[in-house]
Amino acid sequence: MDRHLWRVADANLDCDAYVIPIPYFDRNLDGSFREMHDERKIYPVDVPITDYESFGFAEKCPDIIYIHNSYDNNNYVASVYPAFYSDKLVYVSYLIIGRCGSGQ
Repeated sequence: MDRHLWRVADANLDCDAYVIPIPYFDRNLDGSFREMHDERKIYPVDVPITDYESFGFAEKCPDIIYIHNSYDNNNYVASVYPAFYSDKLVYVSYLIIGRCGSGQ
């Protein structure tokens, strides 16, 4: 989750927000997994990271999961572990072009 989006969610008293980076894989042409990318260590020190391996997804049953890239079974270039595939994700682009309301 974008750290700024997380800050907004974390500031909301009705929201229990977590930053849980999950690894993703490059895919081979046949769809099999290739190199794994684990970005947990590149987050700023002021953003608390929750480890995906110890977070109780089944117990917590999150209402919403935000993701900045759709690394699911329909992505031919990259994928997350199939256990993280979902039918309902909120996609948040990490690229912003122009400014809202600026006319650009």
